[in-house]
Formats: sequence, C-alpha cells, structure tokens
Amino acid sequence: MSAGSNPTKPFGAAQNEIEIAIAAPIDRVWRALTQELSSWWPKSFCLDPERARGFHMEFKLSGRMYEDWGDGDGWLWWTIYKIDSVNHTFSGGGYESPLAIHTWEFSLKSEGETTTLHIRDGHWGGIDVERTVKAHEGGWNELFVGAFKPYVERTAPG
Repeated sequence: MSAGSNPTKPFGAAQNEIEIAIAAPIDRVWRALTQELSSWWPKSFCLDPERARGFHMEFKLSGRMYEDWGDGDGWLWWTIYKIDSVNHTFSGGGYESPLAIHTWEFSLKSEGETTTLHIRDGHWGGIDVERTVKAHEGGWNELFVGAFKPYVERTAPG
C-alpha cells in the first residue's frame, strides 16, 4: 500500500424506502417518469453539472440511464433490468463506486387523483452504511420532491 492510500472499507449493505404523494393521475406520473426524464431531471443533479448537456433514459430492458456530456462522453448511472408497465414498476442498477453496487425500484400506486411514488434502493459493497443511507435519502428527496413532483403537478391536466 502506498503512502496516502485508503484501505478498503468493510463490506456493508443499506436500503432506503421513500414514498412521495403526487397530485396527478397515475398515467400522467408514469409518462413523466418513463418518457419525460430529460424535461425534469436538473443538470445540477448530474455528477458533472458543468459538462452535462442533459440526463436521458432509454426506457426498455437493458436501457441506459445516463448523463450526456456530448461527443460520446458521459456517465452511465444505471441499466434497467425490469419493466412491469401493467403494475407501473421498473428497476435498475449500476455501480455506486468501484467497490459498491446500487439497485433501485420505482413503483406507482393510484389513490383517486393522487399517485404515490415508492422508491426502494439498495447498496452493498465497500460503503459507509450510515453515510450512504443519509446521502441517498437526501438525493431522492432533492430529485423527486424538489424537481419531479413540481414538474408533474404543474403539467398535469386539470
């Protein structure tokens, strides 16, 4: 080990579950979540916001979710491994770091004109469990309460 290097973190596993109520019908929320991602995903939420031209999702099995830096450059966040459109659910995963894996699932449930977005994510590998849970809970809230929910509610019919 060279001077100044950090030893490998111990193996850890963490999970978050968050629910967000959105004042819009389920079909509108599903369309915004699966087809309009580049309209509401803020560049500030990208890993390199200065270079990011946008955030995109190829909504299909094995589709990529990535930030585009132009000229073929960018950062692959996740790959979609499950789509269940009938039940308004899709899942994906990717690397949290060179030493950790991150998986997630987004699912929607309808209650009249309100739709609940349920986010479940998991992390395992060389992680600081407490820091990871806190960081992801804050990130999901920033992204979905701060950006997605206002976008959907502003563009919903009614």
